[in-house]
Order: sequence, then structure tokens, then C-alpha cells
Amino acid sequence: MKAKIKTILTSYSDYPAAVSNNAKRGIELNEKVGNKCATQVGKVRAQQLAQGKPVTEDTIKRMASFLSRAAEYYDESDTKACGTISYLLWGGKAGLRWAESKIKEFKLASQKISDELAIIDDRLAYSTQRAAEEAAKDIGCEGFHTHDFMGQTWFMPCKEHKLAEIGERGGIKRSKKAPKSDTANPNPKRGSDKNKPGAAATTRGLKVPEKAEKALQKKADDFNERYKEKLGYGVTIAMLRAVYLRGVGAFQTSHSPAVKSQEQWAQARVNAFLYIVKNGRPQNKKYTGDFDLLPSKHPKSPKFKK
Repeated sequence: MKAKIKTILTSYSDYPAAVSNNAKRGIELNEKVGNKCATQVGKVRAQQLAQGKPVTEDTIKRMASFLSRAAEYYDESDTKACGTISYLLWGGKAGLRWAESKIKEFKLASQKISDELAIIDDRLAYSTQRAAEEAAKDIGCEGFHTHDFMGQTWFMPCKEHKLAEIGERGGIKRSKKAPKSDTANPNPKRGSDKNKPGAAATTRGLKVPEKAEKALQKKADDFNERYKEKLGYGVTIAMLRAVYLRGVGAFQTSHSPAVKSQEQWAQARVNAFLYIVKNGRPQNKKYTGDFDLLPSKHPKSPKFKK
């Protein structure tokens, strides 16, 4: 007879009241829109935080991962947006700060925490340039630099590696002035020379307008609500944003005379991308430029494993 082994998971409940309050606020706002926002996991997490219950290390890593990538969808003035509600359900900004602080306390070695977050040389790194640049703004530095780790390019806040240090209390250390780094970055790639295939240089420096951002978020939410469970995968705002910016870049290079604005051209490209995700193939066989952005489980994705 095999002996039963009981695994005891370390858990923490020392998150600040602001985390619980954000979760409560998220629950309240979600109820007002018919509880249509967030996955079941997000709703359970909100109840957990709202009640001050302890969370495991694995949950804390998930909090940091979700909140770091979802921060850009949070709009305090739009209390009906699912991006805002979902962000609050997971603890909001206070939740992100606390989760990052706890991860530092775990004294983790360099490792990939999730598809969006990693710790490299005791510093936080992100899967997207945008996330790293947003983090840089929060800590008072500029730009980003990259590291190749576990077969992936990661983006770390600040142009110089030393500026991305995590402070004693967790989170990335803030610095008003950028001291010169005396620690050379073994992979000092700067800028966006590591863009994924299809991310043309014409998108460099472009930013999605606020109105278009909200339209993309709605498209992502509507698509996922209708098709994600059926397909087994969905789309993210990051995917649609990348497709949109490529559309803008393409419009500036060449476009059909029938199309009068770059917004129209970019949104049409997003719609074509959604068609591929839904139907498994492009409506126009010549449209293959965004296959690298498809979900990894999509049969047309370069990452798809049969």
C-alpha cells in the first residue's frame, strides 16, 4: 500500500488593504455589467483577495504575470470596461506592487515565471517591449534593453542593465538619475532589432490611438466570449495591437486607393486576422504576414506542434 504524501504549500495573506479593496471594487463593478467580465479563475481570485484569504506562491506569480500585462487595459475613468474590471479583480496596481515584492522575497534564481514575466539576474523582465517601457516609466528611467533567456528574447526596463535592479522591499528600484553602469550586459541589444517576423520597421515609434485601443479591446473581448471556449484558444489585445500597427505601417508604404485612412486600413487588417483565428485559414490566401502573431495552438502558427 502506497503511503499518502501531503504537500503543504506556503501561502501569504500579508497583502495591503488596497489589494482587497480593489478586488471588492472589481466584484461590484462586474455585478453592474452582469458579471460578463473575467474568467472564472479571475472571479474566484477576486473573492479570495476580497476576503483576505491567503494565496500561494504560484498564485502570486500568476498575479504578477496577469497584472503586468493587463495594466495597459486599465482605465480608471471607464468602469464598464472589462479591462478595468478584470484588472481590479486581481488586485489592481496595489496587487501588482505586492506580488512583485513577494516574488523578490522568494529569492528566485533566473527563471521563466510565465509567458509574460521572467526573472533574469535577479531582475524582472517582460515578454514585450511595451510592458518593459511602461515599467521604465514607473521607476523613473527610460527605454529598455534585452536579454536572450531560455530561447526567448526578454525586455527589461531601462536602457542600462544596472538601472533595473530590484530594491530591498521588492519591485524595481526607482532612480531619479541614471548612474553609469559598471556591469556590462552580456547581450546589450537596444532598440527593436529583435522584432518578430512581420513586425516591420515602419511600426517603430507608432502608438495606437486611445479610441482605436478601446475598439481593439472590444473586438478581443467579443471574440473571446464567442469563440475562445469552442476553439480552445483566443486572442489578446497585444496580438490585435501588433496587427493594427503593422496595418498602419503598411498604409504609410502603400495601400489601395479605395481606402481613405490608415485607421480603416489597420482595422481591416485586424478583421482579416480575426477571420484567420476563427476559421483556421485566411480569407485571402496571400495574407500570411501576421501568422507569427497567431495563438500557438492555431494550425497556421509557426509555434503549432502537430
